[in-house]
Amino acid sequence: MDSWYVMDPAYQRMVQLLGPEQAKLEYQRFNTIVPMFSPGSDVLTEINRGTAANMFAKQGRFADFMRYGGVAENKRGADFPADLLDVSGHPYHSTAQAGPASRYLERGVVDMTQPKVPLYMQASGVPETGFQTTLPVPDAHFTRASGMSDVRKNANPGASMKTPEYAAYGPWYRENVAKPLGIEAVPAQARMWGTYAPQTGVDTPVGAPKLELLAQSIWERAQKLGIDPRVLRDQVLSGNAHAVQLLGTGTAAGLAMGSMARQNEYQQ
Repeated sequence: MDSWYVMDPAYQRMVQLLGPEQAKLEYQRFNTIVPMFSPGSDVLTEINRGTAANMFAKQGRFADFMRYGGVAENKRGADFPADLLDVSGHPYHSTAQAGPASRYLERGVVDMTQPKVPLYMQASGVPETGFQTTLPVPDAHFTRASGMSDVRKNANPGASMKTPEYAAYGPWYRENVAKPLGIEAVPAQARMWGTYAPQTGVDTPVGAPKLELLAQSIWERAQKLGIDPRVLRDQVLSGNAHAVQLLGTGTAAGLAMGSMARQNEYQQ
């Protein structure tokens, strides 16, 4: 769990595919758009919807994603885009997810007032694009594990921390929880997220970093499409394809991103 946010092998593969300058631009877009689909989602849904949004943005078709990306599977008509058929709909599509992504694509800045998603993006960065490990990502599960949901008086006590709450809690956690363990606050948060998963209602498979979950999603879609998972991996990273919503996990699934880590073997 300590390495949950580490995405360096993905970035390094993008450098091989695109060159260092273009890889930096493409990774920044990828790592901004995909986390924007985390509100109200497990990580597998975030990956499925976020990589699809990134693909539509790369193709200049984000307006189509805005229109169709939130439609429930049982409400899709004949005009529904074929390349969205294996992308999950979502009730937060136009509000907490695609709305901020659309503004980012229009303005080039992240326009979000609450801390969770921006800190998530920063924690998933790489040295070449900038990253942070000193402030924990205050998602809903972290918030519940902290006990904050037990003392809130609002209508949704288990939701992610708000900015006024986090302004005090984030630095306190770094100094009083992470530092005594000898680790940074971001891996401490990931460790806590996995430890308290049964109590806080985590739906995502626990123990696999995000990079491995992305690999599993790529592997399963490659099997459905009948193509080499390494080819689909490169298409997803370059914004020309998306990953599927996982129906299950398996040991073979990790091979797709395992091959990413063994970059020298597949250099072109």
